[in-house]
Amino acid sequence: IFILAGYKSDIEDKLLPSNIGLSSRFPIKLIFDDYNESEIREIIIDDLRRRSVKHKVESIRCLDIMTRTVEKQRNRTDFANARSARAVVE
Repeated sequence: IFILAGYKSDIEDKLLPSNIGLSSRFPIKLIFDDYNESEIREIIIDDLRRRSVKHKVESIRCLDIMTRTVEKQRNRTDFANARSARAVVE
C-alpha cells in the first residue's frame, strides 16, 4: 500500500502530470473537504484546552478574532486548514 497525501491542486496539477503513468497507479482517491468555520473554531478551542487555557466568557471575543483570522487565510495558496488554526493559537 502506498498513500499520497497532499493538497488536491498540488497532487492533481503538479505531481500526477509529472509522469504519464502515475495517475493510473493511484486509482482510488479519498478527498477530504476543508474544515468549515465552526470546525475551525472547535480546533482552536481544542488547542487552547490542550494548552490549559481556560475557556471563559471574556475570551469569546478573542476566539472570534482568531477564527476570523483563519477564515481570512482560506483563499491563500499556503492555507493549511487545521494547521492554520493551530498556528493562530501559537
